Amino acid sequence: MTVGKDRVHTGVKPLRKDDVIDMDSLNAQHPIGGWWTGNVWGRKLFNERLVQIDAKGFKWRLDPVMNFSGGGEYGPGATDAVNYVNTRGFLMEGSFGEQVSFFSTFRENQALYPSWIDAFVQARGVVPGQGKSRAFENGVGIDFSQATGAVNYRPSDYFNFTFGHGKNFIGEGHRSLFLSDNAFSYPFLRIETTAWKIKYVNLFNYMTDIRNEVKGGGVFKRKYVSMHYLSINLGRRWNIGFFEGIVWADSANSSGFDINFLNPIIFYRPIEFARGSDASNALLGFSASYLIKDRWQLYMQFMLDEFVANDITAGNGSWTNKYALQIGTKAFDVFHVKNLFGRFEFNMSKPYIYSHKRVLTNYGHYNQELAHPWGGNFYEFIGQIAYDYKRFGWESQITIGLQGNDIGGYFGRGIYSSYDDRPFDEGHFIARFNRSEFYMFNLRSYWMVNPAIRLRLELAYTYRGLFFVNEEVRALQPDRSGSTFQLALRTQLFNHYYDL
Repeated sequence: MTVGKDRVHTGVKPLRKDDVIDMDSLNAQHPIGGWWTGNVWGRKLFNERLVQIDAKGFKWRLDPVMNFSGGGEYGPGATDAVNYVNTRGFLMEGSFGEQVSFFSTFRENQALYPSWIDAFVQARGVVPGQGKSRAFENGVGIDFSQATGAVNYRPSDYFNFTFGHGKNFIGEGHRSLFLSDNAFSYPFLRIETTAWKIKYVNLFNYMTDIRNEVKGGGVFKRKYVSMHYLSINLGRRWNIGFFEGIVWADSANSSGFDINFLNPIIFYRPIEFARGSDASNALLGFSASYLIKDRWQLYMQFMLDEFVANDITAGNGSWTNKYALQIGTKAFDVFHVKNLFGRFEFNMSKPYIYSHKRVLTNYGHYNQELAHPWGGNFYEFIGQIAYDYKRFGWESQITIGLQGNDIGGYFGRGIYSSYDDRPFDEGHFIARFNRSEFYMFNLRSYWMVNPAIRLRLELAYTYRGLFFVNEEVRALQPDRSGSTFQLALRTQLFNHYYDL
């Protein structure tokens, strides 16, 4: 099947291979020849997938997944222990004809992370985006595993059905204010309807709250998240999108999924009011993007949780004005340099957004945020540059943030508190209370060992600094800054966000 360019909507991820490019052809670029690949073992190591079967009406691929990395941390709070990640796993994918495709992955991991990541793991009980952690080596390291997979059925050019356990992403940015791949994987059903220049996505998700305080009968609490996303291409350059998400949960875990939220076309807000305003948590969003040139794009997102018009015009910092904004630009082949990529992105989020009266119905899953990993109450600037030359590559990112923190009270940063726990109703301006400055710089240099499986050997440097402005807060939360160096052999298949 072939799909016209006006039917590709890059704001819905993961992108389907048949909508963009033949990935096998792309991954086969820059092959190594000579005596290095004169036998099957050399070809498998440097150029080819481990197992590749192409039969009539059937394709099957099997590849290893790995991350063997080690390094050290330097600065306040650092330990003498060597940081490392030891990941082993596999990726299996294939297709039956042109209509059915599938994939499955499994990863087993042991790790000893730098201090700021380890502090996050200890506080939340999860590895960022990678599931629940277990201690090993006398509590020094952590052990965790992940399994994902999905089956995709495309009966025609108009409809696509995906059922699986994994992640989704909506947006053009490095971050998403609608739905990101920041949190752990979850069961989902995604229905995509594409006609003319319109893509309509229904996404039904089964989420989990793993906090001990809501755990009942030895079972984690479940909740359901239903989402709609309507994407419209206006000509060749403009795209606009409308997002709607609702979180519903039964604290007794007795009612199951409410069939009202399976309605594929109705807006959920009227249903929420019909069921009772406290029954669910609804959010609305708008997005837009514009291609200045074929490889240079401007994009934005606006997420609305709640607002009161009179309070906005009054400028009183009302807690009810809960919204988030993203503005960014990205370009490929910058300055006509092939494979040079650049991005600049600004994100801001008002206090208390993504939280809810009942914590179970917040916009989170597995002790992490479903949208921006910082939750609410922040300003953030991101700059990225990446360049590939044959099998060599360089990537850099700088993140600068201004954050308000929940110290001595709930001021709207985290999402795992009830917004009824706010200390007052007005005066909630971004980063007004317990202000901290965040700086992070990453630089990676790598050589692609095998493009077919995205296996690369890389050297990475990271600097992270977190500084509190108020002296009284600083006495309780000392400044934390430090650097890490790492050498790794890993397959670059998954996004992990450590800029926390």
